[in-house]
Amino acid sequence: MSAMEPFHFPPPTPSDLGDREVPRDGHALDGARVALMITGGIAAFRTPTLARALRRQGAVVTAFCSEEALRYVTADALEWSTVHPVVTRLSPHAEHLSDAAPFDAYLVAPATAATIGRMGASPRA
Repeated sequence: MSAMEPFHFPPPTPSDLGDREVPRDGHALDGARVALMITGGIAAFRTPTLARALRRQGAVVTAFCSEEALRYVTADALEWSTVHPVVTRLSPHAEHLSDAAPFDAYLVAPATAATIGRMGASPRA
């Protein structure tokens, strides 16, 4: 290809999916509610991909984001990938407990050494 030759990209594959929808890869997590707890490690930039992978298996994902995590991933990207509002601050509504519809799993990502250390040092109830 010469410097003057234009790029020719093929058109995208046609799809009936909307912008925020994901193609299903399986049913392992059908209906499971997952709280994606995003911490402040550089790997946080990959969490929108993780959220979409969980959704491909049928999970309903809600992102909880620390202030430090927002240095590496935007709330807009997380809201787009989870199709739910991102929780950046806990309120009196206790979103993390969600008694009306409890979470089936809490996934901490990225699980940095600092985060694991803090969880291990937390007092037990």
